[in-house]
Amino acid sequence: MKVFSVLFLVFSYNSYGCHLNKKFEYYSLSSPVTMLLEELSLLDQIKAISVFHPVKSKKISKIAGGIFLTKRAFDSKKKKIIFFDESIEVRRTLKNIENAEILEVFTRKIGAFEAYKVSKEILSSFTKNCEARIKEIDKRVKKIRLGLSQKKFLKTYLFYLGKFEKNKKDPELLIVNDGFVKDLIQHSNIKTYPSPLEYVTWSTKILKTISKNAIKLSISDGKLDNIEKKEIEPLKYSLFYRGALSPGIRQVYFLEEFITKFF
Repeated sequence: MKVFSVLFLVFSYNSYGCHLNKKFEYYSLSSPVTMLLEELSLLDQIKAISVFHPVKSKKISKIAGGIFLTKRAFDSKKKKIIFFDESIEVRRTLKNIENAEILEVFTRKIGAFEAYKVSKEILSSFTKNCEARIKEIDKRVKKIRLGLSQKKFLKTYLFYLGKFEKNKKDPELLIVNDGFVKDLIQHSNIKTYPSPLEYVTWSTKILKTISKNAIKLSISDGKLDNIEKKEIEPLKYSLFYRGALSPGIRQVYFLEEFITKFF
């Protein structure tokens, strides 16, 4: 009876549970895709992900990404699906891999909500029986978006890419029109550094024109699923969050934390 029950559960999972199409072997070098796979509890069905992706699991195989990527990482003879973030260099490396379909994920210049939508649409061609789980995530995402539209920010916020350190110069780049900051601008009344660029090197001259009460925030990937806030000095904080720099679902969840628990 116990053996029958176990076999039934395995059969039920394979037949009805949310899973990836087993015809392929999957590799994810795309952060938004990897983090959505984690949210769907599908990482155990992935052959490998990029070493740069901040997933919780320590068991999943990881491969070097970016300029360190080599074709030797994909030596399996099985038909492969490889997701990767927009990159000319990575595309060049991947295009000559045998028996592989490469799928480039474009999330530059878009907000976290749109990046989540992109990753969801790309994965939809390879997932089976995941509709219920996706519906749950969509419901949460919709609630976060509504909460963001109702949030009233009374101060100016500057988002630095990197980490503040005492007695050291602030990170050179500001996030302005990309990722979760783009959503804050589009869906709330937040004020930030004036620039049409996604990322900009801040100017001392322009900073002097911004309110002295502006809040400076440095954004870095952390290890926890809640925002860690470290005060550097008055009105200046370092924020850490797992996946804070990963477009898509993790940045959507970062926004949830940001608007409900901070500022």
